[in-house]
Amino acid sequence: VEERRWAEIFIAEYNTYLTIFEKEMLPLLEKNESPEKRLKDILTINMIAREVNEIYSVTTDAIITRNMEKSRKEFTEIKNTAQNHIAVIKELTDTDEEKLQSEKFIIKYNSYLNLFEKEMMPLLDGSGIHNPESLANLKPEAENISDSVNKKIRQLYEQIDLLRDETLVPLNELIRYLEQDGLKASQDIKKISELDRAV
Repeated sequence: VEERRWAEIFIAEYNTYLTIFEKEMLPLLEKNESPEKRLKDILTINMIAREVNEIYSVTTDAIITRNMEKSRKEFTEIKNTAQNHIAVIKELTDTDEEKLQSEKFIIKYNSYLNLFEKEMMPLLDGSGIHNPESLANLKPEAENISDSVNKKIRQLYEQIDLLRDETLVPLNELIRYLEQDGLKASQDIKKISELDRAV
């Protein structure tokens, strides 16, 4: 009789544990990503942000030195790296908010790169000087073609500077989301531990 009573108590407690596990612990485990993974993702995005920022120094160097062979080589490497950046950011994002920031990043990043490649470089190497669209929207007081080109280069440089900043904004937002996820994951782990001890 005593053994039967203990068996019934065990079964009741086991069923209680299974219910708590299924209803409370399992949902937390299924959605939970470790804080360590989120920290690794944050470090990855920080590295990408640093490399995006460094593109600006390549554009500045191209304007100052006009060494187009070097600039083209560096820009080819940048474009290859950019495709990797985009793939990594897409892979790291899973919520709707994160995906929205990922799309914003991709749009701004491509605009940032295209502005330098398609508009700035042709002016720097001289191939865009005779293209009327390259010199559009310049004020008529420009005295000669050289003044017009330099004025356009300054305008593009300012636009590139602005696009760099706009490209970094979604990355910073992604970092903020991941920090919040990491905190939530830590809280979930604590809750799972508390539930486990309670039963």
